[in-house]
Amino acid sequence: MKKVYTAISAIACCFAAIGSANAAESMKGTIQFKGAISAESCYIQSSIGDTNSVLVSMGTINTAQVGTVAAPIFTTGAGLSQGDFNVVCKNDAKVSMTLNASQAEVDATGHVMRVNNGVPNEGYAQNVGIALYPSSSSSNAYDLTSTKLLDNVSVDAGAQVNVKFSAAYVQNGAGQPSAGQANATLPFVLEIQ
Repeated sequence: MKKVYTAISAIACCFAAIGSANAAESMKGTIQFKGAISAESCYIQSSIGDTNSVLVSMGTINTAQVGTVAAPIFTTGAGLSQGDFNVVCKNDAKVSMTLNASQAEVDATGHVMRVNNGVPNEGYAQNVGIALYPSSSSSNAYDLTSTKLLDNVSVDAGAQVNVKFSAAYVQNGAGQPSAGQANATLPFVLEIQ
């Protein structure tokens, strides 16, 4: 019996030595916090927080799923290709929100935004753009240079107004759409009176 306890003690000492060797390792790192504080009387509140930008996830689609401006194909799935956010006001205000793309960012009609700033680099989708619509059941694309998503809407102090739209990848150019990265940024102006 004494030999069994001695053997168990020896095994336990070995495991303790292995454990203490691992415990001696350490790593140092950092946690970063980034942000800013704003003082605007109205601001945008979205699922990613209070911000001055809105993220619309377009997902990944096949080139066969790229529609046209007149016949868009909307990405399915919860939240995909949907803009949905609130404009919140601290004081009584009248709010207008206008899409503000420059002519260099869109096609000649103003309805299709060039992806990747129209740059034809390797790895970038070609002959593809993004169009915005009032909803996923609409085929009337917004003019990305001047459409008012909100037009002089009254918002009470502490209240909010919801803004929604749908986005779709659409053909842009004479050739067939090609696969690759397809990102774009659409400027807007939020006017508060």
